[in-house]
Amino acid sequence: MGKIAMSNIDNNGGVISRSENHLPPVEVNGMLSKNIGNGWTVGAGLGLMSLNSHFRFGEGLNRLEQEQTLFYLGIHTSVTWQVWRYESISVSVSAGAALHLPLHASIATDYIVNQNVELHKRVALRNSVMGSVGAGISLQWHLSPALSLYVEPSLRYYRLPAETPATFLSQHPVSFSLPCGLRINF
Repeated sequence: MGKIAMSNIDNNGGVISRSENHLPPVEVNGMLSKNIGNGWTVGAGLGLMSLNSHFRFGEGLNRLEQEQTLFYLGIHTSVTWQVWRYESISVSVSAGAALHLPLHASIATDYIVNQNVELHKRVALRNSVMGSVGAGISLQWHLSPALSLYVEPSLRYYRLPAETPATFLSQHPVSFSLPCGLRINF
C-alpha cells in the first residue's frame, strides 16, 4: 500500500486519483399473471438482479483496482390495465412494486505494484433490503390467449437504505428500463 501511495504522490499535485464506474443493473424476472376481468391483470414473480461497479485508486503502474458485485432476489407484484387491443396486438399500462432481498455482496481488491497483482483480496459487504416502485407502457403481441411477447418501457424508483454500497442505483434512484420477454396468463 505504501509503494502505491508513494508512486502516486507526484501525480495530480499529491492527490491520489479515484475513479468509479457503475454499470446499470441487469435483471432477469419470471412473472405469472392472472386476468381478473375488464382488461385488468395482476401478476407476481421472482427475479435476480446484478449490480456491478469498478473502482480505481491511483494511476499508472501502481494502483488499487476494485470490482464490486451485488446480487438481489426480487419479489415482484404488478397491476396491468389493457388500454387498447386490435387483433393480436395490445397496449397496456402497468404499475408495480418489488422487494429486493440481498443474496450476495462482495468487493474484490487487486493491489497492483509495477503492473503486477501483488495481492488479491475478496471481502464480503453488508447489504440491506431495498424496495422499488415503477410504472410503464406495454406493447404486447398475443401468440395465444395465454401467451404473449411484450416490451414495456418503464420508469422505476429504487428506495435504497443508507448503508447500501455505492452503485448505479445510488447515483440514479429513478431509472429508465426496457423490460421485454414472455408473458403467461392463466
